[in-house]
Amino acid sequence: MKILTGILDNGRGKVGPVIGSEWKGQAYLKEYFIPANPQSEKQVFQRAKFLLAKWCASSVLESWCQGILDANYDNMSGFNALMRCIISTQPVYSPGEFLTYIQLQNADRMFSQGNLHAGACTVAEYSTGTGAFEVHWDTGLGTDGLATDKVSIIVHWNSLLNSLKAGEKPTFATFRRCFAFVDVETRTDGVYTGALSAGLDATDLWANVIFHRPLNGKSYLSDSKVLQFSAP
Repeated sequence: MKILTGILDNGRGKVGPVIGSEWKGQAYLKEYFIPANPQSEKQVFQRAKFLLAKWCASSVLESWCQGILDANYDNMSGFNALMRCIISTQPVYSPGEFLTYIQLQNADRMFSQGNLHAGACTVAEYSTGTGAFEVHWDTGLGTDGLATDKVSIIVHWNSLLNSLKAGEKPTFATFRRCFAFVDVETRTDGVYTGALSAGLDATDLWANVIFHRPLNGKSYLSDSKVLQFSAP
């Protein structure tokens, strides 16, 4: 698909097997080409991984108004950094083991990354009957924590995409929901009590606890700590 430059006049459109157009002020001709759309097992697997990662990253950013990444930690955008983190934790394609499901690896994924002392998420409990939940964290300040650091919590509900086959597209409803609780406590409070919809399975819920410090128009973040919920 060679591009030919140096055309006397700009031309746009298709004539036979040739397309004429313009790019950055330079007129060109190129061969008309229909891109291949491989539907191999491996290609479908890769597309599904990126689709799930995109949905997860988008749902988090729509729910949470803070930056996902500390600007002093990395110059990558929050969305791209979160995509990188999610993709890096996904299963690797293995020939002969086609998609039974793709599951986002909750325990290994960070929703934020930065330099503040993160503490530890110690207990997360959810009541199926009432929807009430509690998340506890270590109140230690470490070397650079402040008692006034804000705490935000993202609770994400995980649902598997079962038997995703070639040519099928999952719907958002089958994927996951994220519930964001922003600036709900300070670091030394140690616990947050909230409410979700009743009737969920506690073991399908995960909590990300994120400490952050607004300063000079930026948000200095910790690495998020992840914990699976259990019943009280």
